[in-house]
Amino acid sequence: MISLVIPAGQNDQFLPETLSALVPACARGVIREAIVVGNSDDEQVAHIADAAGAIYLEAAGTAAQKLYAALPRIRRSQWVLVVRPGVIVEPEWDQHACAFIERAQRVGLHKAPVAAFQLKSEGFTTKHRLQETILLWRHKLTKRAHPNQPRLFNMQAIEKDNKERTFKLEAKETEKFWLQKTILLSCQASAHNF
Repeated sequence: MISLVIPAGQNDQFLPETLSALVPACARGVIREAIVVGNSDDEQVAHIADAAGAIYLEAAGTAAQKLYAALPRIRRSQWVLVVRPGVIVEPEWDQHACAFIERAQRVGLHKAPVAAFQLKSEGFTTKHRLQETILLWRHKLTKRAHPNQPRLFNMQAIEKDNKERTFKLEAKETEKFWLQKTILLSCQASAHNF
């Protein structure tokens, strides 16, 4: 149902935690393939991807450019989930993603939507809650998602935009759907991502 793409290059030390949080969705058959796209000089990322059973690709550039590099290898689903290292999904996130996909297919939206997961810090302090509030207001004011928010794309939209080279890991607010289940950032990663 979903192909996973992880554009490595930032917070790569948290890649094992990110991948391990996605294992239950793999076991349930929701994630059908996983592709980790890393820089050519990073053997540790290649080793982690291999140990997790993911396909490892080498590509330089931004997260969007790494997604482009992964496009030809995506063969097993029409939906692509892009998750950056350091993002840890909560249990049962995949139920919300599946419900969104079913709804999008049922409604037959003429333009494939983008779904973004809400971010929530793993910390318990007031500082962490303040950071979440600031992030929420930034979404409302700028109508853009945080770069670390996982996004769920329809493959048709990516392929269409890939021809025009206009695809970005962002979407206008009118094209974005916010999924209810939150994604947690590990404490160490969240300190320099907010």
